[in-house]
Amino acid sequence: MTRKVKNLIAVIVLLFGLGLISYAYEEVHEEARIEFDSKFNLTKDYEDGIDSDRKDNFRKNEFVIDKYYVALFVLGGICIAIVTAYLIFSNFNKKSFKETFKNGDKVTIFVLTTIILSCTIVYGSMFLSTDMEDIKLLEKVKKTKKEDVDKGQVISKRNINLNDYDTNITIVESGTYTLKGKFEHSILIDSSEEVILNLNNVDIYNDSSASIINLSTNKLVLNLLKNSENVVKDGGSSEYDACIYSNGNLEIRGEGSIFVYGLQDEGEGIATESKDITINGGDITIEAKDDGINAGGDGGQISINGGNLFIKASGDGIDSNKNLIINGGTIYTIGSAGGGDSGIDTNVGFVINGGTLISLGMDMLELPLKSSLQNSISFTLTDKIEKETLVTLVDEKGKAIISFISQEDFKTLILSSSNLKYGTYQLLTGGKNTGKLDNYIYTNGKYTKGSEVLIGSKNSFEIKNKITNIK
Repeated sequence: MTRKVKNLIAVIVLLFGLGLISYAYEEVHEEARIEFDSKFNLTKDYEDGIDSDRKDNFRKNEFVIDKYYVALFVLGGICIAIVTAYLIFSNFNKKSFKETFKNGDKVTIFVLTTIILSCTIVYGSMFLSTDMEDIKLLEKVKKTKKEDVDKGQVISKRNINLNDYDTNITIVESGTYTLKGKFEHSILIDSSEEVILNLNNVDIYNDSSASIINLSTNKLVLNLLKNSENVVKDGGSSEYDACIYSNGNLEIRGEGSIFVYGLQDEGEGIATESKDITINGGDITIEAKDDGINAGGDGGQISINGGNLFIKASGDGIDSNKNLIINGGTIYTIGSAGGGDSGIDTNVGFVINGGTLISLGMDMLELPLKSSLQNSISFTLTDKIEKETLVTLVDEKGKAIISFISQEDFKTLILSSSNLKYGTYQLLTGGKNTGKLDNYIYTNGKYTKGSEVLIGSKNSFEIKNKITNIK
């Protein structure tokens, strides 16, 4: 038999073995995913991580591979092992069969090598086919399509106790509705005119889609009633990829508070599709796996006129495919510490006309436009400042202008305040502030000086224009 023919046979056997293992792997992987999904809450596991002990226990005790697939793994492994070992022993078919096995020792070594290779291939393939970490990363949660979201029960009454409902509810008439209570589904708005939702201590969690969805292109207003504490949270993976999602303009106002947890796979906290987002009031806390606030699609304007916002995102803190206008309020926005995102990211630019701004990022930095009416100072630091560090900007008299505790590692920083006048300033870390701490920002306190932050060889920085960039 010629070497060419032997090589062809070897390739055929290898491909046959690989085909058997590949087929068995795919089938077992899918069966394992289905059984795992039926035993555990996959959404929660994606949020919290899958404990390694649980993965091992699932492999060893809770999932048994069918004997048919075991046989395929074994047969495929033997085919691959025999061909691989023979190619090595025969110097890739340069030696004849007799030359390869001319003494008993070589036969023994060949057999042992084949057994070891077979066991390694079979065990490794079976182990990987039930790897729950791989399943988590590849499958996560099946994405819920827009058309699959059940509209549930249509609601007409104006005072809604969410405790009374165990399906999605839909509002189809315009007007004002007051909501309270706990709910594990979605609130959908599908009205031909503007709808106002008064949120009065609601606790909403949907583990497979957005918590509040405005299906219509008409305006939705979320009014946070005075002294109310509201929580909205989502999970899973949905084409409505934000905890609060609106196809129309969205306004948030009021004197209450809301905590928004965007926990979908790559989901936003608050998002619109090519529509405007306006924030006029309220204490708003947003944590998201992607952007905190996002005006996507062809772009919508984000306007912040009041309120207190704390945003911590794994993407951009505030992201507009159009522009951002800050006229007031207190905004502390943090982009991903992993880089590639920032506290603020827009396509057209952003202006600061009032309010207080703290924006943190790791590498990206978008400066405010020169048309801004309020002074700002931006820094690109030589070394990162670590999470939980007290960071303070002081004027030439040592007075704290902005003082905050960093809630993520950062290397880029934008600060703006009505107290930021032309003059000389220092950026400090550490020290002590005796003021009131609200959303990680100190106010009305006495600051004891910490360590100076150097950028290049400079430890002080002069503001003499609306936009100052230190790097």
